[in-house]
Amino acid sequence: RAAALRERAPFGPLSVALVLAVTYIPALLQVFTPDADISRVTPGQLITGPTVYALCAFGAIAVSVAYGTLDVRKAFGLAACPAPKALCTGALLGIAALPPIFLLALIMEYASSACGFDAPQQEVFALFDDPSLPVSVKAFLIGSTVLLAPIYEECLFRGILFSAVLRPGQRFSAALLLCGLAFALIHLHPVFLLPLLLLSVFLCLGYLSTGSILTPIAMHAVFNAANLLFWCAQT
Repeated sequence: RAAALRERAPFGPLSVALVLAVTYIPALLQVFTPDADISRVTPGQLITGPTVYALCAFGAIAVSVAYGTLDVRKAFGLAACPAPKALCTGALLGIAALPPIFLLALIMEYASSACGFDAPQQEVFALFDDPSLPVSVKAFLIGSTVLLAPIYEECLFRGILFSAVLRPGQRFSAALLLCGLAFALIHLHPVFLLPLLLLSVFLCLGYLSTGSILTPIAMHAVFNAANLLFWCAQT
């Protein structure tokens, strides 16, 4: 599968630069700007923010495809495996990947607490804790987290970045590590860096298992949904 992806890989340096720009510029802005008071964020901002980011991500994907005059189905492997099979495989692999990722996350959280560093709550969960936030906005955030984000993140990181770094002469393990680090670092959560890296490795392997981008999309959606369910069970 890796050899087949190397032969198919249509994305070059421009596409990689677009992926890094659309993902890391917002992350760097978040790092170098003062922490925003979540309680002051309006419902409109909570909708427009993810929407604008998604449009930028899909814009980068569209430019990459147009610049290379590519067939979308071939570039992202949509014809490599029937869609129902690719999605079902992704759902099963996503469920199978949950135990090791959650176990590693618990170990990292326990280790950080033992060292006196409490892992900060993810912003989306802090928003769900706000009783004043309209249900419609919470529903939008859930949909964005479970459905929308997996689509554009997998197209960017697995569909473009992973296939671009998996070139002839490039070690397979190095490609997994580079893609995994790029994916983990943009989430700006140092405690869960290793679990996110492991998640990325599983997503890359899921992509190779069928050759279709739909498989890691389904895996990513399962992971995000499980995170939400796990948080609900704790509250």
